[in-house]
Amino acid sequence: MIVIKNYRYTVSGPAARGTKVTVKNSDDVAHTVTASDGKSFNVTVPAGKTVTFTAPQKPGSYWFVCNFHSNMHGRLTVK
Repeated sequence: MIVIKNYRYTVSGPAARGTKVTVKNSDDVAHTVTASDGKSFNVTVPAGKTVTFTAPQKPGSYWFVCNFHSNMHGRLTVK
């Protein structure tokens, strides 16, 4: 799970390959979770909402950013 709060991402742990990753946005504005490689995942999470996306099939570390707020970044580990 990835939680967004106070314009920060908190990743609760590694994701298994191909599983659903839940993203909860606790802020009052929309954010994105966009893989820095530009292709592995990209979801928009409206204010106060929860969405899911599918973790990549390839194990590794995936850095991600918010397209709306350039100071926000995080890392998803896939095992």
